[in-house]
Order: sequence, then C-alpha cells, then structure tokens
Amino acid sequence: EFGRDGARGFRDTLQDAWGTATINQPLARAKILETLAHQWEDGHAVRGWLPLQKHHYSDGPTWIAPTVSAYIKETGETAFLDAKAPYLDHGEDTVLGHLLKGVRWLSNDTGAHGLVLAHEGDWNDSLNWMGRGGKGESVWTSMALFHSLRITADLARQVLKDEKLAEEMDQRAAKIQDAIDKHAWDGKWFLAGYSDAGNPVGSAQNREGRIYLNPQTWAVMTGLAQGERKKLCLKAIDGILVSEHGSLTLWPPYTGADENVGRVTMLLSGMYENGTPYCHGTSFKIVSDCCAGRADKAWESFCKVMPDSPEHPSRLSGCEPYAFTNQYLGPRNGRSGASISGWITGTAAWMFRAVWEYFLGIRPDYNGFHVCP
Repeated sequence: EFGRDGARGFRDTLQDAWGTATINQPLARAKILETLAHQWEDGHAVRGWLPLQKHHYSDGPTWIAPTVSAYIKETGETAFLDAKAPYLDHGEDTVLGHLLKGVRWLSNDTGAHGLVLAHEGDWNDSLNWMGRGGKGESVWTSMALFHSLRITADLARQVLKDEKLAEEMDQRAAKIQDAIDKHAWDGKWFLAGYSDAGNPVGSAQNREGRIYLNPQTWAVMTGLAQGERKKLCLKAIDGILVSEHGSLTLWPPYTGADENVGRVTMLLSGMYENGTPYCHGTSFKIVSDCCAGRADKAWESFCKVMPDSPEHPSRLSGCEPYAFTNQYLGPRNGRSGASISGWITGTAAWMFRAVWEYFLGIRPDYNGFHVCP
C-alpha cells in the first residue's frame, strides 16, 4: 500500500491485496472490495482510478479469482463471497458475482483464433495498438484466463460444493486451452498475440520483438506447456531472454513504430517494456522456475532483481536499496542497470509469494496448508 505512486490500478491493487492477504487481512479485504467497485456490470474493468482510467485493458478480470481465493485460503472467511460491492456503471453484486462476471466475460470475448481479445493491451500496457480495432487477440490474457478458470473451478468444488458451476468452469478452461494449443504456439515459443490485421506478434517471423517473456513463463506456471513445448519455452527464456539484471520483457527491442504492436515500438531500446529486465516479469519467471523444479534458476533470477544486492556490487540503480524498481534499463540502453521508475510495480507481492509459497513452499489451502519447498 505504501509503494504506489497515487493512481490505483485494477490489476495492481488486486495483486497488492493478493500479497497482503498473508500479513494484513483487513487491508486485503478492503482493497478487494474497492477494486471490484471499478468493474463494469458486463464483467470487464477499467485500467485504474484516482484518476479514473477507462482504457479497456483485457487482463483486469483475470486477477479477481486468484486474489479472492488467496484471501479465503488465508482467513477461512467463505462468507466473503457473499459480501456486496457495486459495479462502476450501475447495480451491485456479491464478490462471487463479480468474479463470475469477469471470467465469463473474458471467456466470451474472443477473436478469430478463439483467444481473448486484446483491446487496448494486456498486462503489457504498451501493446496498445495490437487490438485497438477490436480484432487483435492476447495470448497472455488467454493464459491468465485459463489460470483463473481453474482456480474458480476449484473454489466451486471445495467451498461452494457446486459441481455444476465447477464443470462450467472446466469446460471454459478446456476451450481456451484448445485455442492456445492450436493457435498460440510459434514453433519454439508462444506468441504474444495477433494484431487486428491477423499478423502474429512475438513471432520468429517478426524482425523485432520476436519473443515475449510472459507467455513463456505463464505457459510453464499454469501447466499449459508440457513435454517438448515446456522444454523449448525454458530454453528460449534461458538462451534469449536472459540478462545481467533479470529476464527481458522481449527480444530484440523495437527500433521503430509498428502499428501491429503498440507504443512499445516507440520507446527507446531498453526502456520500460521495450527489452528491459522488468522486475514484475522476472518474478513471474521465478515462480515458473519453481513450478518446473528449477530452484537454482529461480534463485539466480531472484538475486538479479533484488534491489542493489551484494550480487550486484557494480550496480547503482538510483532506486532506494529497500524498494523494487519497475525495471532496470536493458542491455541495448546506454545506462543498462539503472532504474527510472522505482516503487510503481507489482513486483513486491509476487516476490513475497515466490519466497513464501515456492522457495519455502508454505501454501495455504481451503482446509489447511501444504508444505512443499
């Protein structure tokens, strides 16, 4: 809560609440309800508020199920599903109603390949041209939806004892998984998506931005990548997206505008999402390493992104040594390793969960907890 710069993002606040649920349940509860009040009645969400940002990024609803589930696992407060929160436009609903509106909206909001429409971007705000015409699709949002649907199915079975709802979520998850299997694989890694014109983004056939990090890490984390595909995803991460200061958002960086992609192509190389060690993305990578049984790789990445740790005696990033930065400037930038935007990042919650639930392996469940370091 202390580490935000004023604006409240839908995805950001939910991830903060997800991390905070372990140590401050009242704050997490309040933040979940505050965030849900910025969801439209049809199920999609605003980018943020304070001030209100109505930009339609596709990923907002994917964060509701993981956060609500984590809160209930920590507190045992199953009645929280019946708590009420208004919609931004009109009416109100229960927490469960908000959650279901979100995953159902995304499941139905798909394009020509059966993948979730990108609209003005996904987790990557700078992919804002890929789907601005209403046809572009996001592979990462599709993966995040798959993850949310499985969490919702588990919630339906364990907490609600509602097998019919659980089967609906399973069917929706199977449908998006099929679309990902058939249309998101590029041969050696997963695409970032398709543009309005139907052109692949994050493909080996692209001259720049040939591979993106998040689709690879989330494919491994969620189990969407199995067998040979899993090996190839990890090989691509290790061989192409590695850097001294963390895993790179994409490679190679863009050097000129591409209307199929977004403003990321207008950024200087090695700045913001354009080929940087983005700490939030690296935290996803750390969790995916743990899921793949690669503890040494996870620890190596953890040390790389820790704020000015002894692992980096030569790095003076400019960010306070007790705070995560949004990103370090990338290898194609003349100030590689410097920080230009500390504090405004979802990294802290993910790094806390990476240590607690994956390194130490203490994972809460609805009826207790598991220890699997």
